[in-house]
Amino acid sequence: MMSARSDLCGCCEGMRRATPVRIYNRPGLRMISYRTGDHARFRASMMAALSGTERRPALAGLRTRESGDFSIALLDAWAVIGDVLTFYQERIANECYLRTATERLSLSHIAALTGYRLRPGAAAATYLAFTVESDLAAVPVGRGTRVQSIPLDGRPPLTFETVEEIAARTEWNAISPRLYLPQEISLDAEAFTIRGNAATVKPGDRILLAKSAEEKRVRTVTEVFPDTARGTVRVHLASAPPPGPVTAQIAAAPAAFISKAMAMTDAHVKSAVLDKRWQAADLIAFAAHQGWPLKRLKENMQMQRAGRVLAQTVRVSVFRCHTAPFGHNAPRYDMLPDDRRGGHRNWDDATLADDANLFGVHDCIHLDASYPGILPGSRILLKNTRTGEEVLGTVVQNEEVARSDYLISARVSRLRLDRAVPSFKIRETAISAQSEELEIAEVADTTPVEGDSVVLEGAYPELQKGQVVVLSGAPIDLRMSAAHEAVTIASVEIAEGLTLLSFSTALSHRYRRESVTINANVAAATHGETREEVLGSGDGRLSYQQFSLKAAPLTCVTSGETGSLESSLEIRVNDLLWREAESLIDAGPGDRCYTVRTEEDGTTTVTFGDGERGARLPSGRENVTATYRSGSGRAGNLEAERLTLLTRRPPGVRSVTNPLPASGGADAETLGEIRQNSPLAVLTLDRIVSIRDFASYARAFPGIAKAMAVDGWMGQSRAVLLTVAGPGGESVPPGGPTCEGLKAALCTRGDPRLPVRVLSFRPVFFQIRANVKTDPAYVRSKVLADAERAVREAFSFEAREFGQPVTISEVTGVIQSVPGVSAVEIGLLFRSDGQRGRNAVIVARQPSSGEDIAAASPAELLQIDQRPIEWGELA
Repeated sequence: MMSARSDLCGCCEGMRRATPVRIYNRPGLRMISYRTGDHARFRASMMAALSGTERRPALAGLRTRESGDFSIALLDAWAVIGDVLTFYQERIANECYLRTATERLSLSHIAALTGYRLRPGAAAATYLAFTVESDLAAVPVGRGTRVQSIPLDGRPPLTFETVEEIAARTEWNAISPRLYLPQEISLDAEAFTIRGNAATVKPGDRILLAKSAEEKRVRTVTEVFPDTARGTVRVHLASAPPPGPVTAQIAAAPAAFISKAMAMTDAHVKSAVLDKRWQAADLIAFAAHQGWPLKRLKENMQMQRAGRVLAQTVRVSVFRCHTAPFGHNAPRYDMLPDDRRGGHRNWDDATLADDANLFGVHDCIHLDASYPGILPGSRILLKNTRTGEEVLGTVVQNEEVARSDYLISARVSRLRLDRAVPSFKIRETAISAQSEELEIAEVADTTPVEGDSVVLEGAYPELQKGQVVVLSGAPIDLRMSAAHEAVTIASVEIAEGLTLLSFSTALSHRYRRESVTINANVAAATHGETREEVLGSGDGRLSYQQFSLKAAPLTCVTSGETGSLESSLEIRVNDLLWREAESLIDAGPGDRCYTVRTEEDGTTTVTFGDGERGARLPSGRENVTATYRSGSGRAGNLEAERLTLLTRRPPGVRSVTNPLPASGGADAETLGEIRQNSPLAVLTLDRIVSIRDFASYARAFPGIAKAMAVDGWMGQSRAVLLTVAGPGGESVPPGGPTCEGLKAALCTRGDPRLPVRVLSFRPVFFQIRANVKTDPAYVRSKVLADAERAVREAFSFEAREFGQPVTISEVTGVIQSVPGVSAVEIGLLFRSDGQRGRNAVIVARQPSSGEDIAAASPAELLQIDQRPIEWGELA
């Protein structure tokens, strides 16, 4: 129907076609334009086409352009259709590119083109250290032992479960390193330590240091310092240079396997075990071959070591008896009256040799009294008090005799020596006898526990290669009361009743030896609680039957060798295990498989086949069951000492804790992470060759958000330093499951002979003071709040890279872009760990190529400080 008013006066003049719109998109856009037109352009183009009556003669009579006309309304409707179609066409076009797609499903399909599967949430992992108290040789701690966290801030407790079975032992609760060392005493020693008390040795005592029959020295005690707690005495001697160094090595010779049967005696244990150096596994096999119970063998080794006098190159003795020769106190001959001299000889200048000659011998000496404590074989020291000359001998015989001479008489000890007595005057001779050998004590080892090995106090042959232990102690190079490290045992050796542990990697810190303990009752654990449920009943008539898991999210754990995420889901149909497949496309009619899809809300759906692509479910009542674990994500990255609640205490277990923080927990990949990580599969092709490959592979590893790799040297070999950071800026503790899993994956995918050192990044912060002028039309407080939000977003962990500097111009640009900001001036820009000031650039350190990897520091990541930003007003 035409309008009553006809427009015959050129109303279409000036109208031109407005479609199709020319499409051009420059590179790097976050959204592309792909619409050939919109409602207005489509309507204008069709209205202009009405005027081209030469092509459409039938429309020549249509003169109206009124919107209310039915003909024009029809064109308007088609313009709406064109607008709607091009809108969705543009959306579809955006969903076809990695950078511009906004739907998770689109990104999933795009990533699948490169063979990349979207990463679900990863479960956090840690090590649990158990403390046991039991009379049993070993306390079993089974796989799946549940431990819950201490709830904080009203949040529910999180459940972790052990993923391995261990045999815990009471003696493994807190193993101490070797704290004391055997002393190396020289003849010129300034001091040494003996076993005893304050009465064992006193100042002024004479000490004999004997290395051999020819090499010996007599010294005088100047000071003694008893240690009643240890039952030892520190003895200081006069006039001696400093002692030589002590050694902490085990010097026993390597053991040879003895197949000949031997009874378990002290002598056999000493010769075959204590005096040899054994690999722990070989010692266990040897004990089993000989029929020696391992528990009794360890007890015997401990008792023998406790009562063992360590072989010394220098033996130390103290003289208990201090006396003088018979006649030393006789009256002076020249002062006697003549009637008393009689026929006596002049004894004032008599010597020991003269006195011995009276009895027709040359090796005899009489003491001034009877000393039955002087035993044959003991040492005797004769000293000339005038000249200081000393003669050392050995007592061969001690007999008590009556002696009357020099106008005195007494019952005395007559000693026969192993040598002729010297020609010392009797009045000028001092005698030290009744020597007693002193037991040399071990001295405190003051060296730190460091490097890749430690000597333990005692024998622990049950420790195994590959076993993870947690070392705790006070670090010397870090101001904190205690630090913890998880290390893997590389070898176990037993020698001299001690255990030498070698680790696969060196310790991160140097520890005070007396503070160190090692817990070997350690089991790996991951976030998630095991559930068993009936999914439903199979129906052989249905294709692609689906079931949903009741609990979410499904736990996925990181594989240490490949770095891939492995699902904890097990599906059984009629008690038969079915396998998970990535897709049913390649599945055959008889393949018992299923696919798993996780929705954005965390719900997990299981889909079975149709009989052609994957087997159908057999009919049955509640015959489809699932066993899985639920729980994952960053919420599981708990701090140390949080996992302490055993839901069901195994017999013999007293307590449990996580000495190290739980790490590796990651939420399902965000859209930004999918865009970043999906090309990495193409960059590395599951092989690590170049330095860039190390960083690319690490960034795609579960629990790693950022990575940087540089090459350098470790001794004479090329090496790689890899700096990593966890999701949200969390650290990646050395020795933790994430770090160890990453290193294992790098070794599998790359050159296993190339040393790779993985370090957690160092977060550093900066502060600013900004003077801002705001538009009067805006509320200043809201503008400043928006500006602070913009600064924190622009300089957050997610937005920055390792080693990226911060400049005044960059900060100014971020603040200036906030609506309502008229002008801005940066008054202060400085690192939080530096001096306040206005720096044009603040730098974050990053390691450089060619560094010594063993001594290199990790890269820094510069972020805005969490303290409030200082805002000023700009005039």
